[in-house]
Amino acid sequence: MMNFTGKVHTGLADFIEMGSEDKPFDENVAKTAYYDNVEDIVYEEFIFHVDFKECVIAQDMEDIVLLIEMQDTSTNTIIDVLTEQAEEMIYNVYINKEAYIDVNASISNSTVYLGNNVDINVDTKFMQQNIGFNIIHDTKFFKEQLGIKISIYDHNNNKLEAEDLLGIRFILDGDIYYPRVDGTTRIRIADKVANVLTRLTMDTSGNTTLATGEYTIKVEVFSSLDGILYGTEVPVPTEIPFTVINNVYGLKVTTEDESKIVDKITGNTLNDTNALQAVIEYSSGLANPNIVVALERRRYDTLYSTNYELVDLRDYVLGRLTNGHGDYEYMVTNEPEGTNLFPITLAEGLKTGTYRLVFRLYDGTEYIGEAYDYIVIK
Repeated sequence: MMNFTGKVHTGLADFIEMGSEDKPFDENVAKTAYYDNVEDIVYEEFIFHVDFKECVIAQDMEDIVLLIEMQDTSTNTIIDVLTEQAEEMIYNVYINKEAYIDVNASISNSTVYLGNNVDINVDTKFMQQNIGFNIIHDTKFFKEQLGIKISIYDHNNNKLEAEDLLGIRFILDGDIYYPRVDGTTRIRIADKVANVLTRLTMDTSGNTTLATGEYTIKVEVFSSLDGILYGTEVPVPTEIPFTVINNVYGLKVTTEDESKIVDKITGNTLNDTNALQAVIEYSSGLANPNIVVALERRRYDTLYSTNYELVDLRDYVLGRLTNGHGDYEYMVTNEPEGTNLFPITLAEGLKTGTYRLVFRLYDGTEYIGEAYDYIVIK
């Protein structure tokens, strides 16, 4: 059954043009634009947008019908709604059925080494409620854009300010965003409120002040007219715990000068022996440090090339090597001390060229840095 509640007379000039905030509909301009000189009639299509946002509605209203007819200045009906059309113009208005924004976020690596980048994935979902199979459209989001606010807290739940985050930046689609004075970073992620998957890069290459420890990234998603500053809705937060490692590591490798020149036929050094020993000096506060070794040979595809390519150390030495983390990497030690020795026995029949022994430091499987020393096979 259709529910009729009353009649209101409103002039066309009392309506606001769609797409504007306060521009009244100009009937005289419209008549000029749509007037047909031949038939002496005006052809124009009207679309009326009815917004209940500012209404006070105490209870659900169901099976309401909005009928619009056009009258002249003497209230004579010019155009009305046909009966069969009226039966299709039923609508409902519900209370306490607001839409809301839900968010989940994750980080590509929960251990962040200062100087490196990590990705932050933000999955935003626009949740509208349903009655049966019908979606209840919350009109308050129609004009709003979607934004996120990022804050970082220390292990005592103190929010970091801009001076603590100096040198940290967030990158989205090539655009760079920096923390504001209060330490928050605000980013517009969509022109309208919808389901959005956003991948941000947190670049820490410019920061050297964050202490090693446990931190939390809080991501809050909200809707506002500009997608940057808050609207009236309380944002929905999600938290991402992560660990910062800020340790200046020391890694130095040396070989005897007499060991740097190797005979390609015998594998002997200037010491007249094919034994070579590298000395690796190490210091850091990493949790799970380990050192691997790889061999690189200078490329000779151009005359003055300074590029090196990875070769297999196994082809140049005798004895057993234990695999490391990557291709042609071999373990030196799982428990490095202040000074570590790496002895190898060179094979015979080697390929000439300039080489470097590269010693790489890892924390678990996370690459930290490297040092190297040169040898020449001639």
